[in-house]
Amino acid sequence: MTHLGGKEERKVLLGVVLYPGFEPLDVCGPVNLFAASGAVDVIYIAQETGPVTSVTGAMTWVANHSFADILAAAAASKPADAAQAPSSQPQQQQQRKLVWLLVPGGIGSRKEVQNSELLQFIEQLCAPSYGLQLCMSVCTGAALLAAAGVLDGKKATSNKNVFEW
Repeated sequence: MTHLGGKEERKVLLGVVLYPGFEPLDVCGPVNLFAASGAVDVIYIAQETGPVTSVTGAMTWVANHSFADILAAAAASKPADAAQAPSSQPQQQQQRKLVWLLVPGGIGSRKEVQNSELLQFIEQLCAPSYGLQLCMSVCTGAALLAAAGVLDGKKATSNKNVFEW
């Protein structure tokens, strides 16, 4: 994307975490808002690539990246040691790193709080060493962030009807 000043500016890469039983509105709303800005590219991530069915069963998204894909790309983008020179590979050919992460809510989150692979993925991406600029959730997606330990020591909220859950 070209900035008004003529300077090349990279789009923010937003990764949306999908899991069985996610709430479609929790994905559609934020994705449409961010995509409309023209400054955000969106990818869909799940435990495994392929179709992921929403809570209604009437909508299915296709995850084009798995947790393992994202973590492997992050590991590959880090130099082996701090003294290693930066890659000479052109920037557009390098694997893009997630800048934002969105975790939607949905009835499926009640089961997913026990999914250690999902929770480890969220924990690793939200760790300071990954360099994520923004981790956000909608509704009960906050329960997944809490279960991953990401909200420890932070104030957060969710749907008041699920506070006791």
